[in-house]
Amino acid sequence: MSNIAEGMNAALRAQKAAFASASPESLDLREDRLKRAIALLVENKEHLATAVSADFGSRSREQTLLTDILPAVSALRHARKHFRHWARGRSAARCSR
Repeated sequence: MSNIAEGMNAALRAQKAAFASASPESLDLREDRLKRAIALLVENKEHLATAVSADFGSRSREQTLLTDILPAVSALRHARKHFRHWARGRSAARCSR
């Protein structure tokens, strides 16, 4: 195996170990991450729209807001509203159906 592949495998193992050691994360931490993701998108929507316009070669601000930013924020808000219910799990009887 090449040095590059060995380095990539080592990095992947380290990432997997870090992920496994952090699980399960508290619901409060998950909610905080959802809130911060929403705030990040809302607070930076103009910068994001400008960057997307540059990438697409003058894509309209409104199109970016309606097709990229709004759906992402809506999905995150939906997840924030429902994630505690989703995290409750299912009873054994319901899982066997």
